[in-house]
Amino acid sequence: MKKIGKRLLIALVVLGGIALWLRRFGGHLEQKAVSPGASTVAEVRLNTIAVATDADIVSVKLYPSILHFGDTVFDASTYGGGVRVAWQDKSHLVVHVEHPDQLEIHRQMTDWKGITITYQNE
Repeated sequence: MKKIGKRLLIALVVLGGIALWLRRFGGHLEQKAVSPGASTVAEVRLNTIAVATDADIVSVKLYPSILHFGDTVFDASTYGGGVRVAWQDKSHLVVHVEHPDQLEIHRQMTDWKGITITYQNE
């Protein structure tokens, strides 16, 4: 009985590690922008879904430069649209939304840990 419990625990730890890795490094890195002062990193990621009828997911993630875990501040299904990011200064990120009519936006935060996030439609 103790062997089964240990194996189950090991399996759960391994699966948790895989899930954590996929959450952080999943998808294709489209763009990475470091804030002036190098305190925060913004990443644009594109996650492609295996099913041909599903839309791809484009997201913007922010995280402190010393840690590689943060939060998704923008998330949308894309049908041809996209996003780019640019830092105006160390506390202001601009998300350039390309073809907003081709995006189905799920999350669009305007503030993250003291950083103002603005969106410009192009």
